[in-house]
Amino acid sequence: MRSSLSRMGLAMKLFYLTSAKYGLLAMRNQRIKLSRFQDLNDPFELYAAALTDPRHRTKFRDFKDWVDRRFGLVCFSTNWSNPVLWSHYGDKHRGVALELEVEKSDVCKVTYTPNRVLINVEAAMKRGTFLVTDAYRLATTKFKHWEYEDERRIFVPLDKEPVERDKSHYFVPFNGRLRLTGIIVGAACPLSTKRIARPLSSDSQAAVTRARLAFSTFRIVRQRLAPIETVTGIAH
Repeated sequence: MRSSLSRMGLAMKLFYLTSAKYGLLAMRNQRIKLSRFQDLNDPFELYAAALTDPRHRTKFRDFKDWVDRRFGLVCFSTNWSNPVLWSHYGDKHRGVALELEVEKSDVCKVTYTPNRVLINVEAAMKRGTFLVTDAYRLATTKFKHWEYEDERRIFVPLDKEPVERDKSHYFVPFNGRLRLTGIIVGAACPLSTKRIARPLSSDSQAAVTRARLAFSTFRIVRQRLAPIETVTGIAH
């Protein structure tokens, strides 16, 4: 059944690629681990500005530390057809893509650029902080060669509900603003439908789509001979 958010046009479908192990864990615990800026695979995260002045570089290191202590994020793609996505994030096509319905107002689009952006760092140093518009720009700008990801992000304060903490990791639960609707099984992933249904709670459903390599393009597509199956969780 489609959620009320989807029916009202307030939600969008996004995809979170991960290994089969962590995909099943997310389904079982009904939550996704929040990434931290210091751990992302792009060293230029939050460093999108031109930093020729040593004082500015110090300011940006402090800024990145401050953001990392206070916010986590979840990184999605708008599609799962790019084979490079699966190679980098889907365990070399052995993993899965979780299909999630996300409230549009929470979603931030990443902008890709060939050049570093211009930020008035001197003014920020005088104020002691960046303007909100500058901070948003820094958090959503990446080098042009990352554009294959077609990335969308949500940012989540670590100290506010509904964030859950488990030791040193933070998680955002599947709820009204973030809802699991399906799972795409990678082209080289051996997961059976029964294995996918096992971690779901008895009142949860997910559409299972099986992927394969396209025959005439460099794309990942749905297996036409494997119908999309809607699985319901098994009572535990």
